[in-house]
This record gives sequence, C-alpha cells and structure tokens, in this order.
Amino acid sequence: FIKYSALVTESALSSVNNKVEGLPTPDGMLPKCDASSTNGCSVKTEVLRTIQPENDDFGSIKSSTGSSNVGNAYENDKINGNPVTLDKITGKVIAPATPVNGGTVPVLDPNTGIVSVPPGTLSGSYQIVYQICDKLVADPAVGGKTAAITVKVTNSPIDAKDDSYTGKRGEGRDP
Repeated sequence: FIKYSALVTESALSSVNNKVEGLPTPDGMLPKCDASSTNGCSVKTEVLRTIQPENDDFGSIKSSTGSSNVGNAYENDKINGNPVTLDKITGKVIAPATPVNGGTVPVLDPNTGIVSVPPGTLSGSYQIVYQICDKLVADPAVGGKTAAITVKVTNSPIDAKDDSYTGKRGEGRDP
C-alpha cells in the first residue's frame, strides 16, 4: 500500500471541481473541517497501484540480421489498468536469456523496455524474465511483478545461386 496525505481546506470541500466531501477516510468517516481553522483538515487514504505485466512473444527474428528493436516489453504492461509509463515504473532483468553454445543473446534494456537481438545470435528460443516495480514503493517484493519475454531466432535461409562457367570444353591441359 502507498499512503498519501492531503491537506484539504474548507474551500476545497465546497468547490465544484474539488468536491471531496464524499470521500471516506480509512476509518470510514467523512472528513470534517473547522471553517475557522487556517490549517484545513487532513485526509489520509491508502492507495495501492496495481502492476500488471504481461508476457511478450516477439516472434521470429533472422539470425543474420538481428534487430536493434524487436519490440518493447513494457508496451502491453499496465499500472492500475492503464499503460505503464517510464516515469511511474522501474524495470529490472531477473533472468537474462541463456546463451546457445556461448553465443550472443537477446537483451532487454530495463531503462526503456526495448528488446534487441544482436546479429549472429544462434538460432533457438530465448526467454528473458523481467520485473517492473512501482516507483512509489521502495520494496520490490511489494510493488514489483514479473513477466517473461520470448524471442525466437531463426537461421537465415541459404540463398543458393547457379554458378556460371565460361570457357571452351576440352581446352583443359593434362599435366
């Protein structure tokens, strides 16, 4: 839970745009303000922002070319049902992709959410596990959730071409 405190003045209680008189305090009571007080009144409400990361499958990428941006892992993730924005979350790689025969692997940039595949990455199915956390919650165990990214790397097809030969038949020399 995230705890917020707000100082609500008497004028805010009666304002059309800031009508807070119907919001209960955590104990269920409506806020009461002393009109003669310059301190207004205080309303504390616990708020929990729900992080909802979604698994990502970025399909197939050719090994020969790779890609500097196969997709953004954060694009389908939500915070309170709305798309996440980088100013509200922090990202972290929990388990990077496992190399095939010691080769290069797809990589998640946790600062941007962009997933890249270096050219020459060996073919295979790669998985990256990441965590996004609410920046307002200091403890990732409370404010963080994980999801997985899957990227398939495929061999590029062999592009065989016919050979051409010029010359005359039978003009070879014997040693």
